[in-house]
Amino acid sequence: MDKKLAQLVEDTVNFSRDSVREKQLVAGLKKLDHIESVGVLKDLVARRSPCAISVATRVLNDHDSAFQLFSFAFPIADAQGIKAVLEFGLTKLGARNLFRALADVKPAHPQQIEKALYFLPNLLRAEDADLLDELKE
Repeated sequence: MDKKLAQLVEDTVNFSRDSVREKQLVAGLKKLDHIESVGVLKDLVARRSPCAISVATRVLNDHDSAFQLFSFAFPIADAQGIKAVLEFGLTKLGARNLFRALADVKPAHPQQIEKALYFLPNLLRAEDADLLDELKE
């Protein structure tokens, strides 16, 4: 990672959201290989950057990287951040894969599942409502 990208990462953590900075960060992360970009995105999530999930939505295009970031971000998300993480999961993984990931996390993080159950009814399409019943059990 070059100095300019490292400075952008620091700025996104330390300052409020800025669309120009986010666009530059997205462009810089797209130039990196996917393993390094996932590492940078995990760092942003861990440091509670307000733009981490929106940047990840624009940068990650493969299922495995998106699943890896979702599995990392979901357990540490706060009550407000969980909605953004769920939207990311629905967008990048799809409803069925999202619910598989949530089922895997359920035994270890039941409080996070309760928070997710609050937001999921408004995020899901009508045809995916049956998945919600399976998660509640």
